[in-house]
Amino acid sequence: MQPKVSVIIPVYNIEKYLRQCLDSVCDQTLKEIQVIVVDDGSTDGSAAICQEFAAQYPDILEYYHKENGGSASARNMGLEHARGEYIGFIDSDDWVEPDMFEKMYHTAITQSVDMVFCRTFEEECPGAYEYIFPREGYFSQEDMKKEIFPYLLPCVTPKGNFRNLRWCNWLKLCRRNVIEENHIRFYDKSRRCEDLGFSVACTINSRNYYYLNACLYHNRPNAASKSRNYSKEMWKSIRQLMQYLRQLTDECEKYDFSQAMDVCVFYFCTMVIQNEMRLKDKKERLRLIEEVLNDPVCRESIDRMRAEGMNENYSALYNLIRMGDAK
Repeated sequence: MQPKVSVIIPVYNIEKYLRQCLDSVCDQTLKEIQVIVVDDGSTDGSAAICQEFAAQYPDILEYYHKENGGSASARNMGLEHARGEYIGFIDSDDWVEPDMFEKMYHTAITQSVDMVFCRTFEEECPGAYEYIFPREGYFSQEDMKKEIFPYLLPCVTPKGNFRNLRWCNWLKLCRRNVIEENHIRFYDKSRRCEDLGFSVACTINSRNYYYLNACLYHNRPNAASKSRNYSKEMWKSIRQLMQYLRQLTDECEKYDFSQAMDVCVFYFCTMVIQNEMRLKDKKERLRLIEEVLNDPVCRESIDRMRAEGMNENYSALYNLIRMGDAK
């Protein structure tokens, strides 16, 4: 069977929720589907559950195991095995509506688009976000430059929230030819926001786009998420991601992302600083914040951008970072 859609699911120590995820994707109304499950070196019962489903659904589900290397490397392994006309993703602690991939594939084919974007059930994603929801419908390349590209990278709003189109890849289908012809893979040198680079690369290399205003994905908030806890060496990881994004957007000839990229760097610098503020050791906290403030990746973007439109807190952060005032 030639699959219409390949769905890639990275798995790591998630046995509590894994059955619900796999049940939801194996029972899709779209039958021409390839489900690729990549176990990223789980140490709990996740591997046994994956193998059980592979035996139960041998025609659609493929199971692969690898040494632990992070979700980006697991997704990249999945991409190597994908055969579908379009590719989608699911996080292994989430689940989807039974007709999600049928609706998205039907939209992709009837509208002849490279990317389709749907919605998640927003009440399942609490947080200080101001996500941009485009108008429902078709976006040509020119439409994308006006209505999609300006919101592709995260930026800070006057309310102090961050605003962008969702960069998570589990709400999107992308034509496999776009991914393969442009050699797009997940950036696996950083374990923070791994989705962002892949999503940006797929979007800027797509000829057209369709926003489907339908809630088809269930996102389970994870109280143990690394974004909610202190992360060691966070700046090292974010710095690599920012350099990759800078290179990616600089190479885009369709749109000038330079100003948006500076604001993106500022936003992630504040994220790192907030992370370091969780440290009780004042000397170490100061050292790590100074490391961010003195880094050229931070300095060059801060020196170019302006703080107009930000709220009082972010304006103050901007001024402190600009002055290099770690204390």
